[in-house]
Amino acid sequence: PWAVPLSPSEDRPARTTITPLLTIPTEREGQTLWAESQWIRLWATPREQRPLIPDPPAPDDRDGTPGPWTVALALERTDTTFQGPHRVVVVGAHTWYVDAVAEQRDLVDGRSITRFPGNIELFDNAIEWLAQRDELVAAGAGARTIALIGPIAPDQLATLRWALVLGLPGSILLLGALWRLVAR
Repeated sequence: PWAVPLSPSEDRPARTTITPLLTIPTEREGQTLWAESQWIRLWATPREQRPLIPDPPAPDDRDGTPGPWTVALALERTDTTFQGPHRVVVVGAHTWYVDAVAEQRDLVDGRSITRFPGNIELFDNAIEWLAQRDELVAAGAGARTIALIGPIAPDQLATLRWALVLGLPGSILLLGALWRLVAR
């Protein structure tokens, strides 16, 4: 929440690699996004009262640079005077890993899942990367707690069941008969 865009300096030391980790596009779900400069009044207003603001924020010439905006990045600098690379992970949001955000939960299909599992996974993987344990940086199971396969239609389920019950044993029987004929 309330992310601040990060702009890497063009005047940086040699052998420095900057990798964007999270970028916000200029459009999402048909809505145009912008970097609002007059956000304090909106931030101070409770979420349920924001639609009642008489002069809601709108993009104008005072607002931030055009997007997309990088809000999380990793920086690695290799230097010959020290052993190993110097690493840092920067996230432009001060509350991205507090429990009120990272531990929000929803109930989906009777299962309690974290609403923002990517925050926890980013934190865990950033720690592993900073500790030079790159082989442990990977997508975790926690970020995929919601099934990505949609529900199967009843007629497709029936076909699948019959294929497993009759098709699998039938193919083994057919394979055995072919083996018997060839092995003679």
